[in-house]
Amino acid sequence: MYILQYVLDRELAIARDAIALGDKGRARLALQSRAYQRSLIEKTDEQLATLQQLATTIEYAAMEQSIMHGLERGNEVLQKIHSEMDIERVERLMDDTAEAQQYQQDVADRLAAQLTAEEQAAVDAEMEALGAAPSAPVPLAPMPSVPSSLPTDPPAVVASSSTYTHKQLLAEQT
Repeated sequence: MYILQYVLDRELAIARDAIALGDKGRARLALQSRAYQRSLIEKTDEQLATLQQLATTIEYAAMEQSIMHGLERGNEVLQKIHSEMDIERVERLMDDTAEAQQYQQDVADRLAAQLTAEEQAAVDAEMEALGAAPSAPVPLAPMPSVPSSLPTDPPAVVASSSTYTHKQLLAEQT
């Protein structure tokens, strides 16, 4: 901007010098050149402002496009989740939960049936004591120390053959 102002000031100085020398034609030409350059500067400033506004509009449109893409992707994910979570699946889950609760109640009933009246009274008394007594922290068993080096041979993993399903356990108890 300083260069442009320098050019305008220089044209004005040329016009003054020409007037001082009595050369009105040259002075007029210098002033016309100055006016033309000033109009070019104003037009350039307007075009620059238009370009800046256009750049801002493009950035905003790109942001809107990104938001729309995000919304579309989110909608697709929601539709996929909804398609995977149909009513029948929810009902099966609720049935499985009810079955597990019934199994838990059956186990509790069977355990209670195996206890004598005295044992049941002792369990009830212990429950009351646990509910009335302030809960004290249970002391933890001391933990083994951490080895300082890695073992050379990994320990063998033994599979347990005593894994039962709740239905097998129920069948054994009857």
